[in-house]
Amino acid sequence: MPHRAFFVAVLLFALVGPMEGASADDGIVSGLSFTVQSYQRVRVTVTNESEAPEQVRFPTGTLLGTGDGAVQDLMLGEAIDVELAPGEKRAFLIETYCMQQDRREPSGDMAVIGVAKEPFVRLLSLREGQSQSEVQAMVWALAARRDRLPDVVRTR
Repeated sequence: MPHRAFFVAVLLFALVGPMEGASADDGIVSGLSFTVQSYQRVRVTVTNESEAPEQVRFPTGTLLGTGDGAVQDLMLGEAIDVELAPGEKRAFLIETYCMQQDRREPSGDMAVIGVAKEPFVRLLSLREGQSQSEVQAMVWALAARRDRLPDVVRTR
C-alpha cells in the first residue's frame, strides 16, 4: 500500500505528538479514539479519510494511559489489525487489563503511551482457558514485582 508509512506517521502524530515527516495538516486519520467502556474493555474508533485502503495495527500489549498518575494504565489484551476502505469508519471493543492495582480504575478517553515488554506480552499469549479476572490478577502480581512499571514498558 503506497500510503501505509504516511498513514502510520500521521496516526502516531495524533496519538503521541509530532514525529519527523508528519504534520498536523496531513489529515488522513480522524476520529481515532480509545474510550474505556469498563475496566475490561476499550472502544476503539478509527476513520480512514484517505482515498486508498489503509491498515491500522496495534500489537497485543499496547499500553493506554490518561496522563493522570492516580489512574491505572490499560494494556490491550489482543492486537488490533484492521484494513479500512477509503472513508470507512469502524468501532469495536477490545479486551484490556489494568496495570496498577493501587490506582483508580480508568474511565473516558485514553491515548497510546507505549507497548508492554516481556513478560507481560508472554503472559497474554498463555491466557487460553483463563478467565479475565484470573489473567487480571496475574498482570497485577507481575506488575507488583517490578520496582517501577516503566521498566517493563517500551515506548514507541
